[in-house]
Formats: sequence, structure tokens, C-alpha cells
Amino acid sequence: MPPPEAFPRLYVATIDDGWGHGLDVIEAAARAVGAHTRRLGLLCSAQSILEPCAQEPPHILGLTVLHADAEPVVSEIVGGLSPTVRVWAGGPVFLWDPDFAQRTGIHDVIDDVGVFLQRLSALLP
Repeated sequence: MPPPEAFPRLYVATIDDGWGHGLDVIEAAARAVGAHTRRLGLLCSAQSILEPCAQEPPHILGLTVLHADAEPVVSEIVGGLSPTVRVWAGGPVFLWDPDFAQRTGIHDVIDDVGVFLQRLSALLP
């Protein structure tokens, strides 16, 4: 098992999800392999995500997006991040609208916890 400092810094938030079950799953999977996450919150505004990302940029920002009407907020977030921050996202909007990620600038769509662990493992030294 790699030491915790080997893992990329990961922040997670939801845009239009008040339950956060996806975040719970990602956080549990990250903990299981020794990685840490910072939960920015549920039903976050662009500003409440961009501020902590500007103060201490993560390697990865994970977002849960449920609905297509969140597109302007997601685009604002992605556009306001340092170019070094990768945005991984999941949620039903990506099933209903396959072009959502490309339009908003999301780097990777995470379909399930297995995909998350594969992507995270690929970033380890």
C-alpha cells in the first residue's frame, strides 16, 4: 500500500445533489486504499468550490452532477480552476447527455467506484 502522501490531493463536492451518496462511496473507497479526501460540501455554489481550490489546489476535484441545468455552474467551476487541477465527475447527467463532460471541460467521467479506483491507481508513482 502506498503511503498517504503518495496519493493525489482529492476534493469532492456536489453541485445539485443534497444527499451526497456518491461522495460517501468515493470517500470510503479512497480511505480503503489509504488516500484522503476533503469534502467541500453538498449543493455547492461555484464560489464555494473555487475558493478552497485556489487556496490549496487539489490534484483532483471530484463533482457529482445530477441535472443538465447545472451546466453553467460546472463550466464556471472548471473554467475557474488552475489548469493543473483535473476534474473528475459522476452522476446521471452523463448517462442522459453524453456530451455534457466535453461541453463543460470535465476531464474524466467516473461511472462507478471501480473506475474511480483504476483512475486513482494510475496516478500513483
